[in-house]
Amino acid sequence: MTESFDSTMRAEIELLHDRVVGLERQFEAARTDGNPAEVRRLGPLLDEARKQWWDAEGMPALGEAAARLHYREGEGWQGLDRCRDALEHLLYHHGGDGLGVDVVEASATRVTLAGRGLWVGPTGGGNLVEATFTFDQDSRAVIRIVVRAGEEVSDDPHRTAARRDESPRHLAKRIANRPVGDEQWAVVIRTPSS
Repeated sequence: MTESFDSTMRAEIELLHDRVVGLERQFEAARTDGNPAEVRRLGPLLDEARKQWWDAEGMPALGEAAARLHYREGEGWQGLDRCRDALEHLLYHHGGDGLGVDVVEASATRVTLAGRGLWVGPTGGGNLVEATFTFDQDSRAVIRIVVRAGEEVSDDPHRTAARRDESPRHLAKRIANRPVGDEQWAVVIRTPSS
């Protein structure tokens, strides 16, 4: 990772942590004061802030793993297991409980992993997972990470039945036709966030 990317990521984590602490104090004050309307208003804000902070906390390990990801002729992708483990850890608090990903796109400035995630509970979507790492062309340092999971599932019964087909061929087809827009995924985590 570049030093500026790392410091940007760490600053983002610190800001999110400060937001969580501030909301926790407000929430506790509202509970202590017996203000149920304020407790109801702050509860969802605190939950969302905690999720954002937890997501940001997992990104440095994923960035470090991605920086070590490389291809060797005759040996294949090196560091993929470490990347998979860091990605699995990141998705754990979203209900992730296992992951099978592989490299689906690779260039000098970008590597995309995609595959199937196992979920403990409903994700609000399907079981596809995608992680895209953007690298600086000169230094090969990670400059952006986008993780998306749980593609939007259609109400069409034919597509729902087809989704249950877990064959490698069907999975490859789903990966090739995965959604392109963030709004079509249940979970979207990116760093830097802007």
